Amino acid sequence: MPYQFDENRIELKGFLSEFRDALEEEIDKIKKSGQSSSLLFGGRQIESHGADLWYRFNVEYVPSLPADTPCKLVIGKYQFDVTVISFEENSIVISTKTPLPDTIGKARLENGATVLMERLIKCIEENAEKENHVGSRLLSSNGSVYSAKRIFEYSELTLDDGNTQSQNDAIKSALSSDITYIWGPPGTGKTTVIGQIIDELYKHNRSVLVVSHTNTAVDGAIEKADKTYSKSNQDNDANYPILRIGNPARPLPDRVLLAQHIAVLGKELYEQKAALEKQQAELQHRIDKIRPLIAKNVWLKESNLVVIRNALQSVAVREKEIAEIQLRIDAINISVAQEKVAHPEYATYLILSKTLKAKKREYDTVYGQFDRFEQAISALPEKIQTAQDEVRKHARYTELQSQEEKYMSVSFLQSEIDKVSAQIIRLQNSINDLTRQQTSAQQTISDYEKKSSVAKLFAGKSAVTQAQATLERIHRDLPGTKDNLHRQHDLKHEYTQQLENLLLLQEQIRAVTPSITPEYWNNEVNKLQTELSAAQKTLPDLAARNNSLYEEVRELERQQSHAKSSFAVLSELGRKVRQEQDKLVEAKKLRDKENNACSEQLEKEISLCIKFLYKPTSEGIAPLFDELSKLFALIEVEMASINMDAIKKEKEDADQQLVEIFKQLNELKEKMQELEKQAIMSARIVGATLAKSYLSETLRERKFDTVILDEASMASIPALWCASYLAESSIVIVGDFLQLPPIVMADTPMAQKWLGKDIFLHSGMQERARNKDNRPENFFMLNDQFRMESDIADIANMYYGAYDGLRSVDNNEFRAKDREKFYGWYSGKRTKRNVHLVDTESLHAWVTGVPQGKSHSRLNCFSATVSVDLAFKFLENRLNDLDPETAQPEKEASVLIVAPYKPHIARINQLVDLEYRNRGFWENLNFIRAGTIHSFQGSEADIVIFDLVIDEPHWKANLFMTDKEINENLGKMFNVAVTRAKFKLYINLSVNQIVVHNFNCYFPNGVHPLHPKHLYFRLELFCDAFFLCQFLYQPKEHILCLFIQLGKVAVQLSFKE
Repeated sequence: MPYQFDENRIELKGFLSEFRDALEEEIDKIKKSGQSSSLLFGGRQIESHGADLWYRFNVEYVPSLPADTPCKLVIGKYQFDVTVISFEENSIVISTKTPLPDTIGKARLENGATVLMERLIKCIEENAEKENHVGSRLLSSNGSVYSAKRIFEYSELTLDDGNTQSQNDAIKSALSSDITYIWGPPGTGKTTVIGQIIDELYKHNRSVLVVSHTNTAVDGAIEKADKTYSKSNQDNDANYPILRIGNPARPLPDRVLLAQHIAVLGKELYEQKAALEKQQAELQHRIDKIRPLIAKNVWLKESNLVVIRNALQSVAVREKEIAEIQLRIDAINISVAQEKVAHPEYATYLILSKTLKAKKREYDTVYGQFDRFEQAISALPEKIQTAQDEVRKHARYTELQSQEEKYMSVSFLQSEIDKVSAQIIRLQNSINDLTRQQTSAQQTISDYEKKSSVAKLFAGKSAVTQAQATLERIHRDLPGTKDNLHRQHDLKHEYTQQLENLLLLQEQIRAVTPSITPEYWNNEVNKLQTELSAAQKTLPDLAARNNSLYEEVRELERQQSHAKSSFAVLSELGRKVRQEQDKLVEAKKLRDKENNACSEQLEKEISLCIKFLYKPTSEGIAPLFDELSKLFALIEVEMASINMDAIKKEKEDADQQLVEIFKQLNELKEKMQELEKQAIMSARIVGATLAKSYLSETLRERKFDTVILDEASMASIPALWCASYLAESSIVIVGDFLQLPPIVMADTPMAQKWLGKDIFLHSGMQERARNKDNRPENFFMLNDQFRMESDIADIANMYYGAYDGLRSVDNNEFRAKDREKFYGWYSGKRTKRNVHLVDTESLHAWVTGVPQGKSHSRLNCFSATVSVDLAFKFLENRLNDLDPETAQPEKEASVLIVAPYKPHIARINQLVDLEYRNRGFWENLNFIRAGTIHSFQGSEADIVIFDLVIDEPHWKANLFMTDKEINENLGKMFNVAVTRAKFKLYINLSVNQIVVHNFNCYFPNGVHPLHPKHLYFRLELFCDAFFLCQFLYQPKEHILCLFIQLGKVAVQLSFKE
């Protein structure tokens, strides 16, 4: 939900709560999309049909604003309360009680759509506790349709003899049933039926309120009722029972207007008001005479003509300075011309300089190439030697690897050396131990030998014997151990020598280990030798070319030096010219600045003069100053004899009297507001817009026996619900659910349900209407149409089988007279068929995609031009009879141009305005109206040109989509577009695009509306004999040129007899 919780928010239940949710979601969407305000421009006052002032504004986008929507109009810093009267595709009409400025460049319309929905929410909340029996009949509950009840019986009814049976049945039901639905397809006399219902209700003393979405529909119903009543009640304007509330969109008799009702009820108050307004006018007339004198006196005091005179003198000095500078520039230019004649070689300097520069670049290039080749020849032998060394290194590497393979590994040799070393140590230890034992045994034997015999006897021989045995063992073992030790030393030396040799070999291998394959270096040798050979071959040619270019450069430098002296003179003269031109530009800037200052001062003088109604006619600063100076002198003489103090005193007195009169008028206004309430409460027949039904507090204070809701399919359900509160007994719903539904922006389920669907759907009548044999007794279809020629109505019949075959009444007296009147001004030929397809295929048009917000729209400049040209050709007879100086705009358009896309319509409106100007008319005469389909619902015209905008690359028309993409509303748009035409329907399209791409698209009854049975013609470019829609052009050639900015293509459509 877009709205925050509010503890003061009124609690609603059921669908009333859903109404509020839907409206709040729509308000939120409008505000977020930035469409709560619209930019207006080109505002001007137009003729009004009531007491208020009416203004028409141009607008690029108008949101859906029903008639009588209250808005704020912002012009600069001022705000005005205004009311919407009507809106079209590119314009809107508003009313205000306060005069707006005479000229309005831009304005902003604020709050209209959101304020209207906020007031609707307020109405729902205020009436939430009230019973709405009539409104409850409108909405289907649980899928069932409310069964109507007869609440009145009439024995005598005076119905029109010209009515059809369906019209009579609908009128009888509306008079007797508590709810009646009247389905009125285009042109079937809905307004006539409503008028007769109103008349019969009045005759039977029943009050009636007729409401509609637009002022136009309300005006039509009130107009019918007034004509019927006035025929039988002539000269009875007192207490007139018919009242139109709000602002009619077209002139209505004064007797039905609210102002006239109030005037009848308050004759004495109106006499007082008229007397006060007369005094007000007389005082205003006196003030209007005094104001110019006061304004002249102000001008005499505030004028800056002396300052302007001084500024103009300064400008004159500046002009003289500019002339002198220009003379100097001219003299220098003469010297330049003479120098060029005396020294024609100056002309070759720039060419020589350019040639020399190019030649030096070429020399530098060749010299660089020569230097690179010399360096290459010097460096390549060394590179070749390096590559060859690398090749030899590969051979050495292979040789060393072969030698390495003969050795045992380093680890094995090291391991063996360690083992031998350990054995050597062990053997050395053994020898040392044997030596000690030997020494010890020898000492034992020596000591024994040195003893005496007695001592030997006592000592015994065991020790000696053991020592001798030890010596024998040592003598036996020691030589062997020493031999073994010697062998181990030899083995260690051998292993050590091998290890050292292996390590040396590995070091040599590492030194020659290659990083790249030998094949690479062999290729590199071959490549480098080839490069060396090529360089040696090319170098002599480069040397010759280098020397040649060197000589050419020297020759060009010599020639340039010869031409340089004269060129230097001309360059200096050029510098002086540029210097003087800079001075000239600066002087002109100062002059223009002073001129602008004079212009601003003169604008202030003019604004002071305009206040006493004098507008200077001179053009240019000096003539305007002279005119104002003469005027100033005259006014000085005029004002010399006038007593300004007395004049000011008279103005103050008049102003004071005006204030007092204004107070009295306000008091009268308050009294008259009571009369307004009395008039509304007493009227038996009241017409108002749907918006007024819930905006008017006075209207909501009363009840009506019957409420008639016209154009019900265009109205939102919450608005219809609020209008139904005003019904006491019965309600009549009139509309066509096969035309456009209400417009809704919010894409939420609740908003789409209650704001985007019409009452025929919600009541369940639309579903019941599909079966004509089972329609409710209170549902009536008007199936005799009086607007369109029969073959135009055939399209609606083909497109919508639900229309049940609209019958066309082509030959009644009124229609025959209307047809003869049409052909009296129509510039084309009278044909048997009235639907024409204008084939634009041969133009080879291109449809441009135009960005519009977050989406894209379309524009076809070619078909737009054809549509506008056709429209003006059809109107040729009427336009030729008009005087461009006195011609006034028509109230109703004779030709409608309908298209699906806003940018396309904008271009058509531009072309229409341009063609009016080309024909000498000072404004758009409203013979032609262009708009999208939405803007023409409820309208009709003698001729409709339906421009489909179809061509490459956007051949796919949204109106003709396949069954998977079909949108029901698009079908309704097509229906509205074609059924606006009374006598002629022209459809502009590329027939081939329809046939190739769209002919098999979905239609409700399977029949394509653009059937080949309709007449169609081709547009040919630059053809000598050209007939379009059996229409003969004037003998003179008619050319309409259109330049398309995109693509810069100029297309000329040339139509000849």
